[in-house]
Amino acid sequence: MPTLRGFFIKGYKIDREKLQKKFGNREDDPENTRFVSLWKHFPHPFKYIDCGKEPGGHISLVVVLEDADERESLEGIDMPSLGGAYDEVFTPGIWVRH
Repeated sequence: MPTLRGFFIKGYKIDREKLQKKFGNREDDPENTRFVSLWKHFPHPFKYIDCGKEPGGHISLVVVLEDADERESLEGIDMPSLGGAYDEVFTPGIWVRH
């Protein structure tokens, strides 16, 4: 039987606004969804990739480092620094798992 994951996820979202700022728009990808391969080069171990719900209802792809049933338990966990080019496309945070 598979183990259920936590209701909240903490990690780094692939930030489409940062992608647009860094790389601009492409005619074949106007929504900047070309982020799937970015996780393959993520500089730290992670648990899994999942979707997190943003405050406005938008859904973001998140490289999940930790998960929990209560948000408060994730708030005290330090996040490793990414640095360099990774900061230009990833944003840290805690999201409701979607």
